[in-house]
Amino acid sequence: MNNTFQLLENDTDVLLFDKDTYTVTRLKELIRDDFAQKLQAQFNNMNSTVANLFQSVSIKEAVFKIEDITWKSDNEGISCQLLRVASRGWQPGRLRICTSTEIISENRNSRSNIPLVKIKVSIEFCPDQPVEPESPLDDIRKMMQAI
Repeated sequence: MNNTFQLLENDTDVLLFDKDTYTVTRLKELIRDDFAQKLQAQFNNMNSTVANLFQSVSIKEAVFKIEDITWKSDNEGISCQLLRVASRGWQPGRLRICTSTEIISENRNSRSNIPLVKIKVSIEFCPDQPVEPESPLDDIRKMMQAI
C-alpha cells in the first residue's frame, strides 16, 4: 500500500466520501468553521475569555505562553476518492486533515484585549495506487512528438 501523502493545493479538485462530494475549498471551509465553533464552545464552557485562556499557562515556576493548537486526523487517513482537474477519473485513496491555530495577540481592528485566532486547514491525499504513466515509454513518445 502506498503511504505517500501529498498536500492538496488545487482548490477546485473534488473529493468524494460515500455519496457526498466537496471541492477542496469547500471542505476546508466546513472544517475551519466546525473547528472554530468547537473551539468557541470550549471557551464558553470554561467561563473564560479567549484572552485569559491564551495569555499563559503556569506550571510550578515555569510560565509557558500558549500560541498554537494543532489537531490532526489519524495517520491512516479517511477513505475517499479524488477527482483532480484534467485527470482521467476518480482516484481512490486516503485523506489526512491538519487544523492549526495562530494566535495574534494584538488585534489592531478591535479595542478589546481579545486576541484574534486564525485557523488554518491543510488537506493531504494518498492514492491507494501510485500514479504512474500507462507505459514508461509514454513520456519519451510525448517528448519526441514535441520535437
